[in-house]
Amino acid sequence: MKDINLLPEEIKATPATVSKQAFKLNISPKVIIISALGILFVIISILVPTMYMKMLDISLKQVNEKLKDKSYSEVISLNSQISAINTEINAKNDILKSIDKQSYPVTDILNTVKFSVPKGCYLYNLKYDSKGLEVKGIADSTLTAAEMLVSIDRLGFIDAKSNVDSISIDGIDSNSLYTYDFKFDVGRKDGR
Repeated sequence: MKDINLLPEEIKATPATVSKQAFKLNISPKVIIISALGILFVIISILVPTMYMKMLDISLKQVNEKLKDKSYSEVISLNSQISAINTEINAKNDILKSIDKQSYPVTDILNTVKFSVPKGCYLYNLKYDSKGLEVKGIADSTLTAAEMLVSIDRLGFIDAKSNVDSISIDGIDSNSLYTYDFKFDVGRKDGR
């Protein structure tokens, strides 16, 4: 068999050694310097916060050691006493707030009833205690007594719908006068 070489003669004549220039990279010194500075910047940006954290840890340990000194023990005991007193004060404030939510000033209740009495409706008994509010009176008509009941209910802190059984309107005589007796729970209704 014959060896077939398809290379042109010019290529066959050149020596087979590869020159060093073929593998030489054309990188300028500026690119090398910039890349070295970039790498240096990344390394510094990682090392500096780490070193700063270690310095803070060392200073924290030193401060903790100083706090264990006898001169600061009195301050530590006073701080613990202050926190105990603050806890006790907060508990008492919570009790006072719960009492305030449950009680209403008598003047507010009297004003509420006063401004709820329509024309032709008269009061002859008003009783307020921890159980609620009881209003007794005389009205010209059942409509007038019902109007008073609705206007009291609209004001918000007297709940007329809670004690429907304790609402009564009765006729007195032929003069078209009616007595009414309303008993209300006093407290915020509908989450107000």
